[in-house]
This record gives sequence, structure tokens and C-alpha cells, in this order.
Amino acid sequence: MIRAKTDIHRANAGAHIAFGRGIHSCLGDRLAILEAIITLETLAERMPSPSPVKGQTFSYSPNFTCGGQKELWLEWSGRA
Repeated sequence: MIRAKTDIHRANAGAHIAFGRGIHSCLGDRLAILEAIITLETLAERMPSPSPVKGQTFSYSPNFTCGGQKELWLEWSGRA
């Protein structure tokens, strides 16, 4: 059996792909995606008119696979 040595403190430790592909695929990726969909649908039902908070500045993640905003602050009006 070949056993690879993994250094969690290596220089590129944060540059991995979380869900991966092939042999490095995450067994829970479908569950995580389903949980995210349910969460976003529930929020959309309970808070139907979100709008971005005025005056916020945006910073972006450098990740090439899931690049996007690091934070997005929202506010809403109406009943929750």
C-alpha cells in the first residue's frame, strides 16, 4: 500500500477544490448542495424583497472555481 504524506501546513493548502472530482470527490457534496437550495428557498419565501445595504464595499474571493463576493449584506422590509 502506498501512503501519501499530507502536510496541512503546506504553502498551497488553501488552494484546494472543496468538493473535488474523481477519487477526491466529497461524499457529502450533494447533501450540501440540497441544504443550500432549501435554505435559499426558505429565505426567499420568508423575506420576499431583499435589497443590498447601501454604502457597502465589495471584496472578491480569488478562488477560480467559486469566485465571488466574500460578503453581501442585505436588508428587507415587510413581515418576516
